[in-house]
Amino acid sequence: MRAVDRVVSRSFVFVAVLMVAHVLHAGSNSTVPAISGEATMAPASDASVILLKPARSSQGVSSVVLAQQAWKALEKKQYDQAILLADDCEERFGLLARRQQSALKAFPPPDKAFSYAALNDVATCLFIKGKALRGFRREEEAKGVFNTIIREYRFAQCWDPKGWFWKVSGAAQDQLACIKYDIDFGDYTSQTLTAKAWKAYSARRYEAMELYIRKCVELFGEDAKTMQSSLRDYPAKGQESDYWALNDVATCLYIRGKALQKQGHNKDAALVYREILDNYSFGQCYDPNGWYWKVAEEAKRNLQFCG
Repeated sequence: MRAVDRVVSRSFVFVAVLMVAHVLHAGSNSTVPAISGEATMAPASDASVILLKPARSSQGVSSVVLAQQAWKALEKKQYDQAILLADDCEERFGLLARRQQSALKAFPPPDKAFSYAALNDVATCLFIKGKALRGFRREEEAKGVFNTIIREYRFAQCWDPKGWFWKVSGAAQDQLACIKYDIDFGDYTSQTLTAKAWKAYSARRYEAMELYIRKCVELFGEDAKTMQSSLRDYPAKGQESDYWALNDVATCLYIRGKALQKQGHNKDAALVYREILDNYSFGQCYDPNGWYWKVAEEAKRNLQFCG
């Protein structure tokens, strides 16, 4: 099982051009997440042209620079500094960020997302602040910050240098779940989520297990179905890991089925096993002892005991 970088939309080329322009204006080549820009219209003589620039306060400080510095402080576990930078960003750009939020009805597409610099960077800084508070074990304060993101900056997005945007409010919701159930999604790869689901299952922490499974299916379910549709039989030996999403999603569903069986919910378990057989029949699970086993075969065997 392995995780592969997710592909970006067809608008990636345009997004890349926007990103380069933004970095030039921001004066930074940092690869820290949260690179964004604010769009302004060109002079009336050429009103169809959109110029990109980062959001700046009257003192000339860029929101993207504050976000980048906050990320770096968080990575170094300089939690006090991360919180100070986040508060500074919100104080300078919070009003503009809320105005940008109020103008939106949905998440902007990738080629437009950079135009909401203040929204993206303020929400990202608040997310960093929440993580820093968690680093201090100040969970109740962190919950308040994450709820603020969800309530006031719902459509903010953060640019990942790997090539895509992630939704800050969704990540904030994940953090709230982590606090409530004492879990950690780690690096969000399918491999990590599956391993954590197995561990939670073994510990009979079924609520935590279910959260890991849901997240894996949410992030990689479509990739898994695409891989399944490309196959007519199980992959040849040595090529199993090429179908990482299919393997991990099928395995996560199998774990769910086993947990339901163990709790006496046989009818629900049967539905899960049938879903594996119908949609992920070529998924395989890697055994630490050095081989792959076929998930559908085990699901079919367990189905016999579901009544």
